[in-house]
Parts: sequence; structure tokens; C-alpha cells
Amino acid sequence: MKAFKSRIGLSAVCTLIFAGACASLPRDVAQGVVNRWAEPSAVAGRQLLDEYGAPDDVTPRRLTWNNRGVWKRTEVWNRKPVYLSPVDLAVMKQTVDYPLTYPQAGELMAFSDSIEIDLERGELSSRSSREDINYLTMNLADEIIRGDRSVAQAQMEFVRQLRLAAAGKESPYMTGLLFRQER
Repeated sequence: MKAFKSRIGLSAVCTLIFAGACASLPRDVAQGVVNRWAEPSAVAGRQLLDEYGAPDDVTPRRLTWNNRGVWKRTEVWNRKPVYLSPVDLAVMKQTVDYPLTYPQAGELMAFSDSIEIDLERGELSSRSSREDINYLTMNLADEIIRGDRSVAQAQMEFVRQLRLAAAGKESPYMTGLLFRQER
């Protein structure tokens, strides 16, 4: 009986010793995956790992975080750009809960190709290469839905905000969500 107790004790000690080493394992695995990715996927993946820590799901082609920051879901995937177009550089998708009607969804689809809408789940997503652009897209989408801007006004504001950012100026549109969401 003593031998049985000592095995249990040794097993418990081994579990405690290796638990600390295993705690960083998901992040290490994710970092290893990202290191094999093409640019700009690798850049976006590293930034998200720094900001949100270890992802909730890791595959060789995708990392996913759930309920981190203001986002319901954040995904980044490996994509080798063929051209340096916004579509090719869109390697990150961030999602919030945002129920919409069919007419509202139509307005947002006219606003930007980077918007994804899941009416059944009540989700609104933005795809880009950077989180600040996703904030900008979401904030302008919210203003369209609330009737504060037309689609054309939001498109012009999008370009204006990107120019300000390129000039080194900071804008609340690009640093966080300006609307409340329920979680």
C-alpha cells in the first residue's frame, strides 16, 4: 500500500512541475505556426499573439481567439499574397455581436467589401490586415446603421481616416469601438 501512495505522490509532483512548462505550450505552438507563415499573415499573427496571448484554437493555417478585448472572435490565417491588393492583404477577421435586418445588411455590403454579415448568428465581421482598420470599418458601419452617415459619407471618411493615420495622427475611430455592444 505504501508503494501505491508514493506513486500517487510522485505523479502529483510531476504534474505540478510540468504544469508550468505546459502553460506556455499553446503560445509556443502558435508562435511556431506563425513563424512558417508568409507576410503579412506572420506580421498580423505576431501582433495578435502579443496583444491577446495564446489563441483558443491553433491549426497550421489559422489561429483563433474567442472573447478577447472587444471582439467576440478574432481569426488570422496564412495567406500568401498574389498581388498587394486589400483583398490579398486581408488576413485577419474580427467579429462582434451586432444583429442586423436585411436592409441594414444591404447598406453595409454597399459600404465595404471587407464587411461580413451573419444574419442568423447576429454577427458583424471586418476583414483586413490590421486591427486598427477593423476598428475603423466597424465604427463607420455602426454610424451607417444609426443613420449618422450615408454609405458615401462613410466611404469618404474611411479614406480620410487612413490618410490621417498615414500622417501619424491618431483617431478614436482606429483605436477602439465607439459603440456599445452586448455580450
